[in-house]
Amino acid sequence: MADKKVSALTASTAPAAADLVHVITDVATTPTNKKMTLANVYNKNPSFYGFSGTGIQAYTGATAAFDVTGGLVLVTTGTTAVTPAPANGVAGQKVTFVFDVDGGGNAIITPETLSGGASITLTDVGDSFTMVATATRGWVVTQEASGVAPVSTTLVLTKA
Repeated sequence: MADKKVSALTASTAPAAADLVHVITDVATTPTNKKMTLANVYNKNPSFYGFSGTGIQAYTGATAAFDVTGGLVLVTTGTTAVTPAPANGVAGQKVTFVFDVDGGGNAIITPETLSGGASITLTDVGDSFTMVATATRGWVVTQEASGVAPVSTTLVLTKA
């Protein structure tokens, strides 16, 4: 590889978390070449990135339990309620659930550990909430909005 420019390398169009990147540390004093996984690059960022590609998950009720792998979960219901049950996340992980397509049933989201409750029910298209994972309290709801009612000082979504 020493005989190739970085710009001459083959592009990776589907990088994986375990893939490596080249890092040069101590640039101002004693530059040192090191490697780092993409997972570490992204996990060291102080904030999660925007949602695109695999950052968006579709939940259609196929199974209740699932791991949140994206930052945005679009929920579709059938004629009966769906019950997404997200597993505990990694501390600092943030996810927004949006009731995207209403087939007639509610979306009752029941995280493995939810600080201050057991579930959140979305009843109207556009209802949404954001939660962040913590190491000690599980998922903590940080924002919520109604798809039909204006956001006010009172809670608009049903929490149980």
